[in-house]
Amino acid sequence: MKKVLVLLMVVCGVAALASADIISLTTTGDAMITDYTPDGNISTSYNSIGVVNEGSQRRTVVRFDTSSMSTILSNPNTTINSVTMKLTGGPATFTGAAVVLSIATKNAGWVESQVTWNSRSTGTSWAGSSPGSESTNLGGFSWTTGQSGVEYSTTFSGTSAELLGLLSSWTSSTNAGLLVLPAQTTRDQILGFQSKETSTTAAPTLVVDYTVVPEPATIGLLGFGVVGMLIKRRRVR
Repeated sequence: MKKVLVLLMVVCGVAALASADIISLTTTGDAMITDYTPDGNISTSYNSIGVVNEGSQRRTVVRFDTSSMSTILSNPNTTINSVTMKLTGGPATFTGAAVVLSIATKNAGWVESQVTWNSRSTGTSWAGSSPGSESTNLGGFSWTTGQSGVEYSTTFSGTSAELLGLLSSWTSSTNAGLLVLPAQTTRDQILGFQSKETSTTAAPTLVVDYTVVPEPATIGLLGFGVVGMLIKRRRVR
């Protein structure tokens, strides 16, 4: 019975040490790019995605800086449980859907105040036909008409190792980040959402849910501590 009690106390202690935690990161850069103004930079107003009435696309590039998580990400005992991106709607018209892509790392260094459909910075073209031409699909979301102020979110697909790799590639303030683009080709399906310039509280946000499992040595020390407590208790009796 005492052995079972010791085991239960150790298991409970390890579970407490390995409890999940959450970090929220606000975007450090976001800008809308369009193929109908391919050399125009739009980084100081609402972001927008969708297909406008001319059949042209609006996309948005978004960047998060995970350098504050570098110790967590480099810990071999870290497990990423989930990564979710949240957007807050602005002006919206017609029901639509979007896809979220991770931009190829070779396109790291896009400049928020200079990025366009054609260029990631002044004089530097994207490493591909467009920023999403060599990207990885992470997920998507949908919206309905007139949903201003509504929160939209997508939980990224991938294993813990894949998500760790993605987050680790964003520890530089000039990382490649994400591309949000329309999933459909139907015209007039547009979603506007808050940018970091239009809102300090509703800007694009990344929520990382992770667990750091304690080292075996820590578990051993915990076990010894529990045994010590039981021995002391027995002596007192």
